[in-house]
Amino acid sequence: MSVAIVCPTYNESENLPSLVSRVFALEGIDPRLIIVDDSSPDGTAKVVETITRETGLPITLIERQEKMGLGTAYIDGFSAALKTNCEFVVQMDADLSHPPELIPLLLKSLQNHDVAVASRYIKDGSNNEKWSYWRKLVSRGGDSYVRTILGLNASDPKSGFKAFRSNVLSSIPLNAISSVGFIFQSELLFLAKKHGFSVTEIPYEFAKRTAGISKMSWSIIIEGLFRPLQIRWKYINLRKKR
Repeated sequence: MSVAIVCPTYNESENLPSLVSRVFALEGIDPRLIIVDDSSPDGTAKVVETITRETGLPITLIERQEKMGLGTAYIDGFSAALKTNCEFVVQMDADLSHPPELIPLLLKSLQNHDVAVASRYIKDGSNNEKWSYWRKLVSRGGDSYVRTILGLNASDPKSGFKAFRSNVLSSIPLNAISSVGFIFQSELLFLAKKHGFSVTEIPYEFAKRTAGISKMSWSIIIEGLFRPLQIRWKYINLRKKR
């Protein structure tokens, strides 16, 4: 099965070699890796270029001229993925907190659903990141808030580890999505639901980052507070299309 795997990057040069190795070691899938780099000062793009040149693996690098945010990085990556005519699209972080070995299971879940979300918060899921009480409160409280405002059933609505049938992404108006930070994930799920696509969740263990630093910031938290209300209002007249 053909699958495009989209990974936004910013200062992930230390994680890229392992990510590439683990993705292309997967059996039973025909992967193409799409890296969207926001002009990382640590030379992430150079690492991708070197790996591609030395291995000849099907890796596409999209270099952006400045740090433009997670949301637009995914939109650029999804647009590139759809041009490959792949059957499925996977989105995941490049920091290895999302185990590539789970990709085949996500894709298997698409036999009966349109979108598969890897969740930390359903049975058998877990979060191994050593978060402070405040960070846990912000994360779980934010999830409850988002689910309530947007009417989402997913237990992990901000999960960035998902798989889609390609027709889901080609049906959604990606360029209409204006969320920049992690709330982008919730807006995408909301639109999938509005378009009548089915969503399932599978458990996974969110691994602790071993290299690089988290991209969480106050601006992302603030966006997560106000954007759900804006999303609800923005698409208020959008009806299910299936």
